[in-house]
Amino acid sequence: MAMKQSTAAKLLQDKILDKILAQLLNLPNQVQSQALAPGKWSPIQIMGHLIDSATYNSQRFIKAQWRDDLIFEAYPQKALVDTQRFQESNWRDVIELWYWYNIHICHIIRHIPNNAWNKDREPHSMATEKAEVSLSDLVLDYVVHLEHHLQQIFPDYVRQINPEQTQ
Repeated sequence: MAMKQSTAAKLLQDKILDKILAQLLNLPNQVQSQALAPGKWSPIQIMGHLIDSATYNSQRFIKAQWRDDLIFEAYPQKALVDTQRFQESNWRDVIELWYWYNIHICHIIRHIPNNAWNKDREPHSMATEKAEVSLSDLVLDYVVHLEHHLQQIFPDYVRQINPEQTQ
């Protein structure tokens, strides 16, 4: 049985967003824009990418409520981060935008009707072994993706969703 909408939204808001916000805001200046490794994004670029992910996925969560499939266009991650010049952005502004956009996503999730939340669909464009997936699978995949990137910034970050739970 899939996680309920209210449970998923509460998990995202209470266990992830609200717990990590202070850590993000207090990340030292010298760390915010330093690439994690050669050729890799810096924390501010990662957070910019997570804003892009939030914008694309909020639309997916909305449109999936009336569509029969879960096939969505991919987005050009690197080009979006580069074009928006997150590297040159204000850290606090980026973090607050990411936080509040995700609070809105929690609102969207809470109000997804049960029939749309639980409906298995095929075809879909998710990278999974499952032939059919539901909107709840799409939401949990979003949270796993978000936590993956938080763990890049904070290696000791403890995930709330096990990636295997979404397979």
